[in-house]
Amino acid sequence: MPNSANHIDVSVVMSVYNEQDTLRATVDSVLNQEGVRFEFIIIDDGSTDASVNILKEIARLDPRIRILRQDNQGITKALIKGCRHAEGEFIARQDAGDISLPGRLKTQLSILRSQRGAVLCSTGTQYFSELGERLMEATISSHQANAGLRPNTLDDLIGPTHHGCVMFRKQAYFECGQYRAEFKVAQDLDLWTRMIELGLHVALPDMFYQAVLRPNAISSTHRDRQERARRLIFQCIKQRADLGTDASALQVVANELTKPFTATGQSATEYDYFIGSLLLQTGSKNCRAYFKRALVNRPFDLKVWFKLIKAYF
Repeated sequence: MPNSANHIDVSVVMSVYNEQDTLRATVDSVLNQEGVRFEFIIIDDGSTDASVNILKEIARLDPRIRILRQDNQGITKALIKGCRHAEGEFIARQDAGDISLPGRLKTQLSILRSQRGAVLCSTGTQYFSELGERLMEATISSHQANAGLRPNTLDDLIGPTHHGCVMFRKQAYFECGQYRAEFKVAQDLDLWTRMIELGLHVALPDMFYQAVLRPNAISSTHRDRQERARRLIFQCIKQRADLGTDASALQVVANELTKPFTATGQSATEYDYFIGSLLLQTGSKNCRAYFKRALVNRPFDLKVWFKLIKAYF
């Protein structure tokens, strides 16, 4: 390992699009990480709010921050650009609006340094609503993590607890083919299933990442598209296993996932139902408000009515 004081261990890569309300907290959670020499590459994906000015102000105060800009092209192309500029031996992901808890980078770096056969390290994730309501904790064992990225069936296909909680070897990232622009959604799962062909995924049970589930998130507004992407990723896995390449399957991905998509009121309703269901499991009475909001667009949905009634008893 180089002894230079300027040597960078980890490049943290984050895409930003109109995150003025949460940007400072996210950036601070990364800058406050200790015991690691890192740079923080932030790609502004054509923000139209005050995000750009906030980033400029923060970057003036901390030389570890590098700001890159592009016209709005989506998170996949932003991450491709950010990773291309990474100078660290390892790359850590961070999503705008989320929080990296103390010790995250140091712990993941230690794992990847000590386990040379590992190419990928993820952590547990605590999920919150946009109102700060605690929803759930997600963990996965290393055995489940490795099996889930080498699935025998589509149902077996699972990835880390969150895209933003992962650190990986930069060499493995480029060797496996990087993020692929064809995947406008599920770009992370596609990457992990290719990276796992080069080494192991170490999944830590520790809660080092906090994520917010929002109505406008890809996972909320593009749920059908996400499921299509999972099926296509599974096809790519099988084609690589059979033919050594997934070129023809990737062409199908390009045709299927690059079509224009507009979020609908139905997407917001699914979000309300999902958040309400998670809160119901925690025993929070706040779930009632989400179910009631879901019923505005789906007044005759029996499953929503059932859970709303259950929330009162």
